[in-house]
Amino acid sequence: MRNYDLIPLPEVLSIARCNRTAFLRTGGSDSEWSAVLVCTGKISVIIDGQTGTAESGGVIFFPPGKQYERNIIEPAEFLFIRLKWNKSDAEMQEASFYPCGVIETESAERTKADIAQLKIMSGETPSLPMQHLFRDIILMTFLCDQTLIDDEAVKDAVEKIERDFSSPIKIAALAKASGMSHVNFSHRFSAATGMNPIEYLRMTRLSNAKELLVNTDLSIAEVSARCGFDNQFYFSKCFREQFDLSPLKFRQLHRI
Repeated sequence: MRNYDLIPLPEVLSIARCNRTAFLRTGGSDSEWSAVLVCTGKISVIIDGQTGTAESGGVIFFPPGKQYERNIIEPAEFLFIRLKWNKSDAEMQEASFYPCGVIETESAERTKADIAQLKIMSGETPSLPMQHLFRDIILMTFLCDQTLIDDEAVKDAVEKIERDFSSPIKIAALAKASGMSHVNFSHRFSAATGMNPIEYLRMTRLSNAKELLVNTDLSIAEVSARCGFDNQFYFSKCFREQFDLSPLKFRQLHRI
């Protein structure tokens, strides 16, 4: 379960199509955000102490102020993109999404398809389809990034929340099972997922509630109980705060 409201959205400022056997500028830092989308060939990069290699369908981000070294290992065709974000660096860090260097996306084939379409549009004035295609790559990056939790203790807690969300779950018990204090557990959980444990549990329950509202004929009270809420009124309050709709109104709008 992921909070999609946290996703930073980019605005493409320009796209240039390049064919290189070597970079004209192999190192340094930039004053604005840029990205390289690899069409063919192979590019290596070291940025902020991280080393990576990108081939066809690969995506590389260069945040402002980060020192980098980059080299073309095999003659490459790539798209060079200048961009900006709708969130500040601090907000992106809070969302646990600050792309730097070679990044992965959830679907390599879909990324290649997006890059192929952007290649056709390169050199044009930025348009809505261009923004949409690049934002699709960002969405797949966010999904992949949020799926990977390196902290094994947090991963175990997330699995328990997503498995047992309908049952009473105490954050203190999760912390104890992880062998950490409540404060340390909350800090590590937030760092790994972008949400504190209470927010993650609530969003997991609400996300499952949305599915039940749309796909079943259960009453609001029954949906509330199946998703682990103490009572229907608290459930409705949380649902409205999160989605700006009552559970009943959400059901009316989304039932097919």
